[in-house]
Parts: sequence; structure tokens; C-alpha cells
Amino acid sequence: MPSLLRECNFQKIGRSNPILASQGIGGDLQPIRYLPDCRTTGTSCAKTSKSKVGVPERVGCEVEGSATLFKFALEEELVDADPTIGAKALPRQTEGHYTWTSAEVAQFEARHPIGTKARLAMALMLYTACRRGDVIRLGPQHVQDGRLNYRQKKNQKRKPNDLSIPVHEDLKRIIEETPRKHMTFLVTEYGKPFSVAEFGNWFSEKCDEAGLKHCSAHGLRKAAAAYLAECGATTLQIMAITGHRSIAEVERYTREAGRTKLADGAMAKFKPRTT
Repeated sequence: MPSLLRECNFQKIGRSNPILASQGIGGDLQPIRYLPDCRTTGTSCAKTSKSKVGVPERVGCEVEGSATLFKFALEEELVDADPTIGAKALPRQTEGHYTWTSAEVAQFEARHPIGTKARLAMALMLYTACRRGDVIRLGPQHVQDGRLNYRQKKNQKRKPNDLSIPVHEDLKRIIEETPRKHMTFLVTEYGKPFSVAEFGNWFSEKCDEAGLKHCSAHGLRKAAAAYLAECGATTLQIMAITGHRSIAEVERYTREAGRTKLADGAMAKFKPRTT
């Protein structure tokens, strides 16, 4: 396997494949662990995926990454067969990205005051519920007549989704008080546009500085949707902000929102049983 890896031009696979990137494939090739040997059969791959019940996330990456690798190797005529055929990744159990609390938002704001790039980045995501791929493209040209108008990057070619969101007065103030010299609100320290990965890493560093190592950029999108729900926004109103097309997706984001208030309301209806 190592000799095979050295001979392959993995640039052809693409840098954006998250499964392979997590194992060091694409770009600068690094040592790859956990991938099965070329002589591994599909049966043994399948047995391996079933035997590691305690680590489904790792097995998922191994199986999916191996399948992509061997598909590429077959196309390049570097191997004669795909040993991953018949191997299935175990289902992953995850709650997704952590949702920020109001206290954590306040903690981040205390560390990064208005006027800093970090505060502007958080405000853009919190008050628009946009994704990382969208926030790095937003600029003053998207603000017209008090509204933020943009097309979401996700599925923009297959199912374009245009959003028009009122600019909250807090976001307006933060934008106005943050120095800007470029066509996008957020740029790297060298004045260049962020890539999605660069922005994610940079924002994670800002979270670390605020003592919020468990928080992420995507968690702000979930927090925005949850807060809107707590404020009484309907599912359809939230969808108009987040750009979700499925009610189920929004409900997945907001199912925890307002649980305390609902519990208080329910208990208020509990009539005393003793006199």
C-alpha cells in the first residue's frame, strides 16, 4: 500500500473530499493509517466494519475513505479489484454541532468587542443564521435598503435559494463600527478572501481565545434558529431566515428551544392535589 500511495497523483481526487482529507489524502500526502491493505478482500473489509462496533465514526471514515481510494486506483489501473465492495459503514450516532447558549455568546462578545473581525464574524452568523460558506462571501454590496440579500452557496447550481433578511439593528451597528477595506466583510490577515476551511479554523481559534473550545461556527447557525424559536418565531419564519427547505430540518435545530418555558407552562397547569 505505501508504494501504491507514493505512485498515485492524489491531486486528481480533489482537496475537498472530507473523508480522504481526514486521513491525509489530497494535497500534501501524509502517512495514511487504518486503510486496508491492497490484498484485503471485500469479505474481510465487511468483517472489520462489523467487528469495531465501539468505534462507528472511525469505521465509517475507514470504509468510505477506502472505497473512494480504491475507486480512484481502479480508474488509474493501479489495482485489479476493489476490496471494499460489500463493506458497509456503520451508522453514525451524533447530535451534530454543539448549539451555543446565550451565556456562551456573551462570553465570546466579552472577549471580542465591537470593532474586531471576530465580533463581526459572530454577528454575521448569529443575526443571519448563515453557513460558513456564505459568511465568507458577504459584503456591503449584499446590503440594500436595510436588507441582506444573497444566494446561498449550498446547492446554488442545482436548487438556488435566494434570501432577503432584514439587517438587525445590532448587526448594522457592528458592521458600521468595524474597519473595512475590501469587498467582503471578512478577509484573512493578508487581505485575501477566506476559504471555508480557513475560516472555520480561524473562527475556532477565536472561540479558543474566549475559552469556548467546544463551540464552532456552525453551532451559531443552530443557536440563531433556536433563539428565534424561543422568541416565538414560527417554523416557516425561521425557514425564511435559515433558508431550510424542509420543516423537519428546522425542527431538528429547534426541538430543544423553549423546553424550559414549555415545562414552566405545563407545570402551571398542574393543579394542586392537596389542600
